[in-house]
Parts: sequence; C-alpha cells; structure tokens
Amino acid sequence: MTGCRWQALVFSMIVFLVPAAYADQVVLANGDRLTGKVVSKTDDTLTFETEYAGKLEIRWKDVVSIATDAPVTVMSADGKLEKGRLQRTESGGLELVSEEGARGVRLTEMDHINPPPHVAGTGVTYSGRVSLLASASSGNTDDARLYGEADFRARAKAYSYGLDVRAEQKEESGATTAQNYYMGGRYNYVIDDERFAYVRSSLENDEFKDIRLRGTLGAGLGFNIFETRKSHLRVLGGLELVAVDRKDGVSESFPAFGWGVDYSQWFWADRFELFHDQKGFASLQDSENISLRSRTGVRIPLGSSLSANAQINFDYEGDPGPIRDKTDLQVLLGLGYDF
Repeated sequence: MTGCRWQALVFSMIVFLVPAAYADQVVLANGDRLTGKVVSKTDDTLTFETEYAGKLEIRWKDVVSIATDAPVTVMSADGKLEKGRLQRTESGGLELVSEEGARGVRLTEMDHINPPPHVAGTGVTYSGRVSLLASASSGNTDDARLYGEADFRARAKAYSYGLDVRAEQKEESGATTAQNYYMGGRYNYVIDDERFAYVRSSLENDEFKDIRLRGTLGAGLGFNIFETRKSHLRVLGGLELVAVDRKDGVSESFPAFGWGVDYSQWFWADRFELFHDQKGFASLQDSENISLRSRTGVRIPLGSSLSANAQINFDYEGDPGPIRDKTDLQVLLGLGYDF
C-alpha cells in the first residue's frame, strides 16, 4: 500500500472516530443545536463538553431536547435510576432506550443525569485538597511563615466522613516563634436533606500558646442551610469534652459547647471561589476560655486541579498561657491542588 493510501486510511479512521466521541446533541429553546458529549445534569445545570469550546454549562430550562449516542444514567426526583440512551422520537418527543425497551420520558422528570455515587446511592465519592501557603517580610525584622493544610472527604448517600491536617512554622530574625499542628476528624450521619448528626474529634499542639497537647471529642447536630453545585453553607453545634496538657500552666479537662461553620460560593462563571471555615469551642465552666480557628479566602483555578489561594487565618485563644497573645492573624498566599 502506498504512502498516500496509508494517509487516506488514517484520515478516514480519525474522521470516523472523533464524531463518535462527541455524538450527543442538545437542542436549545433559541433553536441552536449543540454537538458534543453529555457529562452530567445537576441542580438546574447541564454540563456539556464540546470539541470547540470545552465544557459548557447550560441552564436546564433552556434545553428543549437531548439525544445521547451512548447510555447515560438518569435519576428521577424520587431517586429511581435508569440507564439507557436518550433519543428523539418521530413525533418530536423524547424516549429512554434501555435493555428493557423504550419508554417516553420528559425533561422535567430528570433530576440528575450521570449523578455522582453519593447522590445516586451507589457508592462513595472521594475528594480532597492539599495547599501550601507562605508569607515573608524583610527589613528591621526578617519574618517568614510557612503553612500547609490537607483536607480529605468521603461522601455517601447516608453518611460522610473527613480528615483535616494543618501545620505551621514561623521564623523571626532566625528564631522560631510559632510551630504547631492540628488534626481533626469527623463523621456525619445524614438525617434528611437539611439535617445531620455528627461526631468529631481533634488533636493539636502549640507550645508557643502553652498547649503541649489538646484533645477534643464531641457530638451534636448540623444543618445544611443550602447546598448546590456552586455553593454550600453548613453550621453545626453540640457538646464536647476538652482535655489540655499544658507546657507551663495547669493541665485541665472541661465540658464545652462546640460549633462549626463551612461556607463556599463560586462566582463569575466559576472563575473564583470564596470560602470560610470556622471551628471552635467555649468552656461551660469558664466563659473566657474560648478557642476559635478560622480560614477565610479566595481560590482562583489555574487548571483542572491547581488553584492560586489567598487566605486569612484568624486564631483566638481565651486562655493562651502567661505572656502570650490571645489572637493570631495571618495573611497567606500559595497554591492548592484538588483531587
């Protein structure tokens, strides 16, 4: 076979295979027809991938028809799952073609298309983030601060659990002035869409705040104030047992009220995300003994998994030990990696 024939054969294979990967079609209310691949439908948004524009987010109310070349999983509002191809009928309707046959469906029946495992109830969805942030200054005082954190989360339909790890070190004029770590774990049991029961625990060390080791164990009730694909707000509160082993002061244990706030919101077509995470407790025996940790900032995606982070960390210790400040404020810049 000559070189020209080989080139023609390769070209024919490419022309044949590429449309197969992007053979789904969406018809919009304005008459536009989009060819690509249906990725998913969540809330009121259809994610549709094209060769020419990448992933598009289409308002579901603007979709009047949809057809898929390969089977998709359709989830109705009552949680029923069906797998099959979506195709238009000769009369202009829509049907789902599965191994059991074909049946007519309506767009309003589709709560999700290709839902993640924790939504469909078929398994666990795992996610996580690793971030490394720093700040530095020079002049009369040389100051360098390095801060790292890692979050891991697993979600199923009936429960979720996660682990947070954070560590920090600060140098001033060649001397270490801050060095600490925090590890926290939690387990949530889903009561309904708005409520969950939780158990959480933590271990932390910060000898510069007279905390050789502090452990907490608590349980309570949480509320999903709202949760969509682009935003969420969760608050929780309950009782905790706190035990503190101090370096210089008196070690102690006491009951406390613990709380937490977890908020995030994407803006401007997912170009940046604002977030706020806060955890704390207040002793039920000493009103001044309050501990609070918060992280507030913005993430800007740099790619599919990498992001640039700007973050303010605010810590408060109502009983920080002798000759120690109650508050600690940091402004940090760095990178994050999502997985």
